[in-house]
Formats: sequence, C-alpha cells, structure tokens
Amino acid sequence: MKLIKKGIETIMKKDVFSEKILTDEIIFKTIYNELNYQTYESESIIPLIDEMNNPLCHWLISGCASLIRVDDNIRTFPVTDITSFGLVGGAFFHKNYAIVTDIDSVISSQYVSDLRTIISDQKGWGDLMTLQNEKVDKYISYYDNMSGREAYSEICFLLSIIMKLPEHIRMKLKLSKFIIQRTLISRSMTLQILSKLKESFHIHVFNGYLLSIRQLPTNKFW
Repeated sequence: MKLIKKGIETIMKKDVFSEKILTDEIIFKTIYNELNYQTYESESIIPLIDEMNNPLCHWLISGCASLIRVDDNIRTFPVTDITSFGLVGGAFFHKNYAIVTDIDSVISSQYVSDLRTIISDQKGWGDLMTLQNEKVDKYISYYDNMSGREAYSEICFLLSIIMKLPEHIRMKLKLSKFIIQRTLISRSMTLQILSKLKESFHIHVFNGYLLSIRQLPTNKFW
C-alpha cells in the first residue's frame, strides 16, 4: 500500500438525513465538517481494522475500489461513487475483508465508533439502515450471479459490470485482469473465452481494454 498524497478539504455541513433519496454522498457531506483524505496508488489494500482490531470505515471519494476477501484475494464488484466501506458490519466482516484500489483513488478513513456517535447524535440510523439494506441487496445479487455458475456465465456477468463503469475508469482496467481478480477461473480459460467473444465480434477490445459489447450469447456457442 502506497500513499500518494494527503490533505484536508473543508465541506459544507447540513442536516440532510430527512432527504427522500439518501446516498452515501449525502451522508458523507452531512457528518463531516472537514475531509481528511489520502490518495492511494492502484492495487493498495486497506484493512477494515487497525492494529488493535478496532473497526474502521473508509470512504471512497474518487477513483475506483472494491471489497477484497483477505484469505484468497477475490474481489467483488468495483465502486466509483462516494461510498462507505465498513460503516455497518460485524467483527467477522471487518477482519476478513479489506478494500483494494483498482486505480489511484482518494479515500478518507475514520473509526466506526466515532461515526456511530455522530450518526446517533443526528438521529440518522433509520435512514442509514434503509440505505445499507439496499447495498446489501446489491452484494447478494452479485454473489448470486458469481456462485456456482459456469465460467462462461461468470465472465459474461463481469463483462456487463465493467461495461457500466465510466469510460475514463474502464479504460484504466485491463479486461482479463479485472475478471481473473474476481473469479476462481484460470487465466487460460479466461483468455480462451474472451478470445472466442472477440472473434465473434461480441466484444471489442483494444490493447486489453474493453471498448464495447454486443448482446452476448446466453450459452457458449463453440
């Protein structure tokens, strides 16, 4: 893990826990007067606990980051919006997962205990739990599409995910590496499937970066 830059930025603070559409960004701007941030280079792994096993919450401010499982380094789907990692979750989650930067990213960190005090003071737990439940649904959907599936199905699912990323971020992520980091599929099998999809013009890849996708076959066609 390598720090590129540190800094402090003042944020306008207002009470927005009554907003009809609550997002991590709204919460973030609500609970902070100042943003203490650090810029991490790509592939930095940032634990969700400190040396004394105290849980941490990290906020992705800009860039792209994913949850990563500590024991096998398998990543989940990438996030590019302002997002919290670790605000909600128990000891198992904080110990067995971390976050990893997929590209150079700006991240702000704080102890979960401090954040919970701030949120309690603002009576924001009800709205926050609604938002967290929506995020849990996204992770369950992700794991449902990535568990017990054939290699081809998993790769097609990940192709749809990377294609939805903003272009300026997608063009920093090598397609084969992106897939291998998120599956147990061998490198040779991954490259074979991608090669077949390129040959059939279902995907357009340039210098290893995904440019476009046509409708993918529901089943292998070779």
